[in-house]
Amino acid sequence: MAKSFHSQFVKRFQVEDEIQFSSGKLLQARTHGGKRVFLQSIPIEGQTLPEDFRELALKFQHPHLAPIIDVMVDEHEVILVHAPFSGEPLPLLVTKERPMKPLKALKVAKSLLQTIRELQRRNFPLRTTLDPKNILLSGSEPLLLFYYLHDEVKVQRDQKWRDLLFFLLTGYQPSKNPKNNKLFLENNLIPRKLQKLALKSWKTKVSLEEVIGQVDKLLKDRSLESGRNPGGLRKVIMSTAVALILIATGALVGNYYLNQSDAKDPAKSEQKKAIFQIKSNGKKHDFASKSDYAFDSMEESTVLQGELDFDETFDDFKATMEKSDGGRFELLIKRDGQIISGSSQGARSTTFGAKGVPFIKPGKSYEFYVYHTSLAPVRVKIVDKETKEAFVLRGTNPIQGTLKPVFTAGKGVTLQNPGLQKIDDTSQVDSDFLPDQPWMLNTGIGIAKGSDLTVMPKTQIAIPISSSFTNFLVGLSQDSNTPFEIKLNSVDGITYVVEWSNGKVSLLRNSGTKITEVDSTPIPKLAKNKPIGFSLNVTNSDMVININQGSEVKATLSYSEKTSLSLRDLFIDKSAQPYKLLEK
Repeated sequence: MAKSFHSQFVKRFQVEDEIQFSSGKLLQARTHGGKRVFLQSIPIEGQTLPEDFRELALKFQHPHLAPIIDVMVDEHEVILVHAPFSGEPLPLLVTKERPMKPLKALKVAKSLLQTIRELQRRNFPLRTTLDPKNILLSGSEPLLLFYYLHDEVKVQRDQKWRDLLFFLLTGYQPSKNPKNNKLFLENNLIPRKLQKLALKSWKTKVSLEEVIGQVDKLLKDRSLESGRNPGGLRKVIMSTAVALILIATGALVGNYYLNQSDAKDPAKSEQKKAIFQIKSNGKKHDFASKSDYAFDSMEESTVLQGELDFDETFDDFKATMEKSDGGRFELLIKRDGQIISGSSQGARSTTFGAKGVPFIKPGKSYEFYVYHTSLAPVRVKIVDKETKEAFVLRGTNPIQGTLKPVFTAGKGVTLQNPGLQKIDDTSQVDSDFLPDQPWMLNTGIGIAKGSDLTVMPKTQIAIPISSSFTNFLVGLSQDSNTPFEIKLNSVDGITYVVEWSNGKVSLLRNSGTKITEVDSTPIPKLAKNKPIGFSLNVTNSDMVININQGSEVKATLSYSEKTSLSLRDLFIDKSAQPYKLLEK
């Protein structure tokens, strides 16, 4: 970026803020009349601009390119003036945990590939790249953000368009090994026709025009509307988590949000109401000794719901969700109120709460919700009708297709108002599953009450990172030996790990092929009756992590990357003890 971008004024524009992206930066500025604009600097590196460059740039307007309303050219740089626009970086929306659905991925890919083609056809002096870091997404509409001056060598080297469909479908950048990429697509349930196209796109003899034609053809294929390939299981990484208390902080939203008015106003934050309400239908079933109650078949995008009453003395209760291919999910409530759950598919099985999670109390009534959505594990919520405390569980493996729910129980258990409700908008499920909580239950078990969450061992909590400053308090249990890991994932695929063991904390950098310890420091023994503060501060390419107790800083870790740091989300791993998350 040119030196002039660090002054108070750029040409006739008054600069207000500098907005960092992993692929570049913009200046937020205002005209003399007070209108807000964004400024982009493009260095001139030996290129000769056509005499009508300014006119060509102003004349060429495209719905998927950052809109240009003025152009200024001097000896060393071109400054583009953009009208305000909004969107979120694609790598924050499309991740390995949240890949794009096939039909939407095709539509987005078509829009972007056609944009590149149009720039080529018109021999436009400005070009752009389909690197995911250069793409904003607003709803389903993509926008390419940064330009570069046409250079034939750069154009030939820029083959990012070949990786685009693979990234949208998986959330990963492809590896250099085609066999690994093919296996990854198969394991992620990508429809076979899309697998072939994603693999074909990497062949150098396949042209941009040919890929666009194949995308058009697939968009007319109705078999893709049902989602992903029904064969195989998507791999889900399961890990354990450690305690933390989230402190609400002022967000430095300039890193990713161009439209500052879109930022959430804490004063307007209200308690969310349940989206899926239990409907009274008059149905009632008193279980006899080990009797069954079978529901209708449960299709995808459905929630199974109802009420369970437990007498002062009740027998074991079991809920089973079974597939025709033998896959099953089970939840067992024992006589002492302990809950155990597990799932199996072929030889693979997973158990949560193997020793039992105490929750159900005799003489009380509970609402239950079982959410079944495409490409997601089963989610279960059991809510104490009196205290509103909720047992929440999210499985590990996505379950595809139709389920057959069966409840089995003995005396002392009554089922009321059972029913199935269609989920019209599956994006609402997470907010209904854990309302009023700033974190996400990735896999495992928790007990939720208001904004508090007690988390059980073998549970993973995820927290998105959308600002340059994040602050946590970590509350360790009395039995904890204090080992834990905090994982920070970047949009570039690099993982940074804060590892705590044997009286020291270390910061590791995992590039995918190599793990390097980039910083470490001794840490004294901490009092177990005080929470531990964890703060992360990211500025451009620098990361600083402080661990404190009370007002005393116990340890500091730092690291500087060669390029700008863009962190996407945070996972906290490896806690063998239950803990509590509290929003301060």
